[in-house]
Amino acid sequence: ADSLTRKQGGKAESGAGYRLDPSKSPKWIDMTGVTDGKERSVPGLYKLDGDTLTLCFRADYKKLGTINETQKRPQKLDGGEGREQVLMILTREKP
Repeated sequence: ADSLTRKQGGKAESGAGYRLDPSKSPKWIDMTGVTDGKERSVPGLYKLDGDTLTLCFRADYKKLGTINETQKRPQKLDGGEGREQVLMILTREKP
C-alpha cells in the first residue's frame, strides 16, 4: 500500500500518501497530503518493529511546501520538548 487514512471514532478524517526508502539508515519516509488546503510533502524517518510504527518528522511541516534541498530530514529517530521534530509511536490494535 502507498496510502493511509487517519480515523477518529471510526470515521475517516484525512488521507495521505507516502513513499518509503528502506535502503537508508535510518529508513526514510516521504509523506504527502493536503493540510490547511495546501499540498504538502513531509520528509521523515520511520522504523517498523512488529506491530509498532515509529515516525519522526519536522515539527514545522505545516510551514513547508514540497520537498527540496532546504527541507532537512531528521537525522535520527528522536523528539520531545525543545526539539524541532516530532516523534510519533503508533501501535496496531489487535482485533
